[in-house]
Amino acid sequence: DNYYDYTTYAGALRYALAELSEIAVDATIIVCCPHYCQFFNDEGHFIGDGNVLNTGYGTLVDYKGVCKYVAKEQQVKYYDAYVDLGINGYTAEDYLEDGVHLTEAGRQLYADALAAKIMKIEETKNN
Repeated sequence: DNYYDYTTYAGALRYALAELSEIAVDATIIVCCPHYCQFFNDEGHFIGDGNVLNTGYGTLVDYKGVCKYVAKEQQVKYYDAYVDLGINGYTAEDYLEDGVHLTEAGRQLYADALAAKIMKIEETKNN
């Protein structure tokens, strides 16, 4: 019921965006959704990925959707790391250390993609 309830994902995003907007009035805020992940059980067996695994609170794709919705609602920029990074079931081994955390190559991929997003935003501002 509380729009800014920071114990919920959407509420926490709204709360953080409100705080950031108040602190950095002239800043351009970019909300980045979670990137693709794979999940394994304690024995190391694959149990699903961000597209299908739901532990009761939704899949990562659901969180991505909420993130995109809140970014649009709050009129801030949005970066779709889930899709735009190109990490998926075929490339995960190259970019994910343990299914979740980025390898060095994954971190570089993320940094380059976010830098390109920032540069595009800045070019738009300056035109």
